Amino acid sequence: MENSRLRGFCGIYAIRRIGTNDCSIGYSGNIPRRWGEHRRKLRRNKHSNPYLQNAWNKYGEDAFEFIVLEECSHNEAFLMLAEADWMEKTGHSLNPRQYYPDLSPRDLSALEAMRKAYRLEIEAESSADLDGKHGS
Repeated sequence: MENSRLRGFCGIYAIRRIGTNDCSIGYSGNIPRRWGEHRRKLRRNKHSNPYLQNAWNKYGEDAFEFIVLEECSHNEAFLMLAEADWMEKTGHSLNPRQYYPDLSPRDLSALEAMRKAYRLEIEAESSADLDGKHGS
């Protein structure tokens, strides 16, 4: 149903320059709305990511695609963890201070602990999926 898609869904997304691995990864509780915000800012030359803005200006709107990487829970902490995981998977060097500069050292430690638990949970789910597919 296309209408349910228009109302929005949450998860992790990438704005990628077609034919390259150059991308910007983000998360949102409403991906279609967030993509609209990105497009408006990029078209007006007002985007907060100067690298993305410069590439958009240089190569043009048609050189980019908006991709859903993962649909997931509306829990913001979970979305932050999933975003961090995708940044690592796609080769972004994740420096939590760069992406979350307002985190206190305590919050940064908590985020790292949550990311570790998140990865273990994902690995366990993947392992269970493989066991189920191969049967016993």
